[in-house]
Amino acid sequence: MKNNKILTLERVSLGLSLMFSINWYSKIVMDIFFEFTKNERTLFLIFSLYGIGLPVFIKIINNLPNTDIRKHKMETLFFLKSIFFIFSIFAINILITGICTLLREQNGLTKSINVSYELTIFSLFLTLVFYPIIEEFVFRKILAKKMVGHGNTFYVLTSSFCFALVHIVSQGAASLIMIFLLGVLLSVVYLKTGKIIFPIMLHSFSNLIIFLVPKTLSNFSELYLVIYAGIIFVTGMVYLFRLVRKIKKYEGLKVSLKEAMKDILTNKGMLIFFVLTIFTSVLQQILCL
Repeated sequence: MKNNKILTLERVSLGLSLMFSINWYSKIVMDIFFEFTKNERTLFLIFSLYGIGLPVFIKIINNLPNTDIRKHKMETLFFLKSIFFIFSIFAINILITGICTLLREQNGLTKSINVSYELTIFSLFLTLVFYPIIEEFVFRKILAKKMVGHGNTFYVLTSSFCFALVHIVSQGAASLIMIFLLGVLLSVVYLKTGKIIFPIMLHSFSNLIIFLVPKTLSNFSELYLVIYAGIIFVTGMVYLFRLVRKIKKYEGLKVSLKEAMKDILTNKGMLIFFVLTIFTSVLQQILCL
């Protein structure tokens, strides 16, 4: 007989699968059969995901038991460490992007990419306000209520893994590690404070320094972009090395991580979610959408 942890994870992962499938396949149908302006397309996809998909997800997990998250004061030092960890995430992403670029070049797969970014009030609102609020509501607040009762480590890894998976379709597999680590940070911050405003603020900040600033700088000067990326990279890697040295001292954390990863990777619902995500990502590449 399945225990409550397995059933909860299956219900959550299948709910997320359905929620995002509504969005992904609405996009595919729209791109094949209809023509919309950029803003109309964005609004349609937002509606399919959060107007239709999110209520379906909430309905599926509604009967799962809730666990209250205690609220605590955000310590200034912890908040600053969180910002430096975002720098580390950016540094890791720079490394992965560089490796992927070299591999593409060696295999003759290099193609020109338009990195220009259209900076509008609407795009700023979505990137810095709307997406951080709605994604933190789903992946931190809702999932925490349903999964913290089975252990903090289990919740953090599950939330982060799901958060990373759903971004593969829109941002590619190369972003998996970066978004997973960001999910870990935001989940830990929510557990430590019990206040969703802090993950939202950090999510918005990460979107600013990882996506908006580089894309904006690339429109003006490649030199500015290189200098900016270099500063963030050095700062991030220095902090990352210090953090890794500290984490190695916690033997109990390694055990809980292994147990949680085993629960996640062997769960049927998570496997379905993973396969569906990869299939959809490949399908979009084949259809050139």
